[in-house]
Amino acid sequence: MTKKYGYEFDPLKGSDVPKKEKPKALEEIAQFVKEQVLSYIGDGKSPVSGGNWKKSLTKEYKKIKGQESSVNFANLELSGDLLDALDVVVKSNGKLSLEVSGDQAGKAEGNNIGSYGRDPNPKNARRFIPLSGETLKKQIVDGIKDIIQDYEKD
Repeated sequence: MTKKYGYEFDPLKGSDVPKKEKPKALEEIAQFVKEQVLSYIGDGKSPVSGGNWKKSLTKEYKKIKGQESSVNFANLELSGDLLDALDVVVKSNGKLSLEVSGDQAGKAEGNNIGSYGRDPNPKNARRFIPLSGETLKKQIVDGIKDIIQDYEKD
């Protein structure tokens, strides 16, 4: 069984997108959300509204990262495996799932809640996937709304 760590949401809830256009709208929104989330992460910022992002690295990890990358802050990229596993999936129920699957799911959860194999500490979190009750940043939500408007009936 594949392990997943993610956040499922319905971007079309309450919209007036015609049924035949919904699959295309969902695919476009999924691509947009993935691009935006990766952009925030690459800048060392949380794509989650009010989400914490511990940008600093431990001295030991900074040394390791310096050998692999020219970036000296937390952007969830060392080998690239975690970000390669990040996806936005259109589900059969008409929702989207921002998720990390497989062997990277535990690493995603650890970064997202700030546990890294210890007790979770929100101060150490690098929130890139919303938790229950959280949403994506307003700029991302507004972009989703713009896409939806393009598909809604006049």
